[in-house]
Amino acid sequence: MATPLVSVIIPTYNRAHVLGRAIHSVLAQTYEGLELIVVDDASTDNTQGLVERIKDSRVRYLRHDHNKGGGAARNTGIAAAQGEYIAFQDSDDEWLVEKLERQVSLLQTTGSAVAGVYCGYIRRAGDRVSYLPGPQCRDRKVSLVTKLLCLYCPIGTQTLLLKRKPLIEVGCFDERLRRRQDGELLLRLSLTYELEVVDEPLVVMNILTERVTNDVAALIKAEEIILAKHQEYFNKHPGVLASRFYGLGREKCHNGVLALGRRDFINAIKVSPLHWRAWGALLLSMFGTNGFIAAARLHRRLRT
Repeated sequence: MATPLVSVIIPTYNRAHVLGRAIHSVLAQTYEGLELIVVDDASTDNTQGLVERIKDSRVRYLRHDHNKGGGAARNTGIAAAQGEYIAFQDSDDEWLVEKLERQVSLLQTTGSAVAGVYCGYIRRAGDRVSYLPGPQCRDRKVSLVTKLLCLYCPIGTQTLLLKRKPLIEVGCFDERLRRRQDGELLLRLSLTYELEVVDEPLVVMNILTERVTNDVAALIKAEEIILAKHQEYFNKHPGVLASRFYGLGREKCHNGVLALGRRDFINAIKVSPLHWRAWGALLLSMFGTNGFIAAARLHRRLRT
């Protein structure tokens, strides 16, 4: 079979201290038919110098004149990409060397109904290590649309390999979103296309304290946009909407925004009065952030 060109896009902002690791994990791939586009989202550190010191003809460097966010940076990379397939890497994460080879091999066997392939990944946060996506996401009995609407499908952008045509067709990333941009894009894709999976850990996600995922205000704004944008689908599935409120409330409580988290639990209960997890989370939120987190950890241990 022909070797299609894969365009790998790394959006980055002030990550020069870890960016080199991510770049080298891409360049070390056993699949060599790739180009790497680093999109610097107006960094103020030595990102440009670091990239320019890498002497590899496959590497291209683009820079925004002001910070636009990860979605806009990825879209800049997509617009400049020459590949038939598009992959994304985050500036603080790592790929295992066979990641692209395994995914390209699978994607080449699929038909026009399939938009792309994702893979499993190792999530490393200090001493805590876990394998994702979890069993709920891998359950083929539940459609990907439902999983994404429920907010329990943690498919990271760095695990994706997408066909260019479907990606352009659905409109790429919503640049208004500073968070949830990957899930929202996948939701639009999954309304029309299917995604395949290589159920093996081919990516290492490193959770850093300064990641954008710690921005609760951005999360709240993103959720408001997503709920409005896809309102017709949520209205058809009240149980799914309740799960969305529950998931959002849980994350807010984990980040210390208890009042807003309780509001989401109450909204979940209003939509689905028998949503027992929302009732339980509402009760636990009365014990403060530390109590909520401790109870959530205990629940995970008992469940596993």
